[in-house]
Amino acid sequence: MARPRKVNLEARRAALVAELAKLPADFRHEESRRRLEAVLFAAAEPLDEAVLSRVLGPETDLRALLTEIQLRCDGLGFELLETPRGWMFRSRPAYGETILVARETETAGPSLSEAEVEVLTIIAYYQPITRGQIAAMRNRSLEKKAGEVRSEWVRRFLDVGWIAQGPRLATAGNPITYVTTPAFLDHFGLASLHDLPDWDRLVAAGLLSTEDKWGDAVESSLRTMLAKDGR
Repeated sequence: MARPRKVNLEARRAALVAELAKLPADFRHEESRRRLEAVLFAAAEPLDEAVLSRVLGPETDLRALLTEIQLRCDGLGFELLETPRGWMFRSRPAYGETILVARETETAGPSLSEAEVEVLTIIAYYQPITRGQIAAMRNRSLEKKAGEVRSEWVRRFLDVGWIAQGPRLATAGNPITYVTTPAFLDHFGLASLHDLPDWDRLVAAGLLSTEDKWGDAVESSLRTMLAKDGR
């Protein structure tokens, strides 16, 4: 039963491409851009260029169209972003607080606890890092007596795909480290780790070192980023 469906999808794709080919050049360009906008708007996750090209003709300059869409988003509350897994529309970071306030009246999924935000923040900024290093950093920088890192917190991040196991440290016991994943970047609308809030400022201040405390500014930054969850 799967084979007829594949043939049908290929026929539909060929028909879409044929429709474009019949249009005058100017109209063909506009239609191609609108198709991309519609597909990207409807997508629940980033789409790579191989997927996007399915609805366009073979002579279409996909990258040029994507750049045009990015420019057309200037001045709007959302933008077109290229992530490690593909292209996606996202709300602009400047409106994270606005989205957070609006979502307080909606039914939302389970939120992260303050401790979970702290742990995810440390992993994001200091990866690869072990559970022991995370706990030590929480104790030192937050002046807490119980800087534990519960296994259920780590498991939750692993289950949703935000973190993965990194390389083992070449120290006693060879402890496992943790790193963020492309899914983490996608979920929070980041093109790379260098797009983490206040990254450049923290580097310049010398705070991005496990020898120094990470401070409330980093947690506040990730808390703002979390406000964009569910864009």
